[in-house]
Amino acid sequence: MVARHSRGAHDDATGVARSHERFAYLQLAINVVLFGLSWPIIKVGLQAASPLWFAAARAALSATVAFALLAALGRLKWPARAEWPIVLSVGALQLASFFAFSNLGLQSLPAGRSSVLAYTASRSEEHTSELQSH
Repeated sequence: MVARHSRGAHDDATGVARSHERFAYLQLAINVVLFGLSWPIIKVGLQAASPLWFAAARAALSATVAFALLAALGRLKWPARAEWPIVLSVGALQLASFFAFSNLGLQSLPAGRSSVLAYTASRSEEHTSELQSH
């Protein structure tokens, strides 16, 4: 008679953890590819629209997709009345202005260089403010 080797709870948990880790790396790879492709696509799109109109269209499309996705998942929740100024200021200042300024930069720089500058500028601001506080 052959003894069966049953997998223990530890083996099952390790397998699930590895599966989650692989899925996380897959999500990371997809994000890298999509963000990498978005800058050249935006550069092409700017040939058909001004930077500010293109930024407005991106923001409207992003908001519509996020709204629809959250509604479909049953996770759509309206902010409390006191939170609306924060939501609107972050939307206007952080998202819309970033879209507009990155679009303006894309008109005069290659897509790769402008993406690197856009995402490293905030890091350099953090270091500058850190140095000024000491």
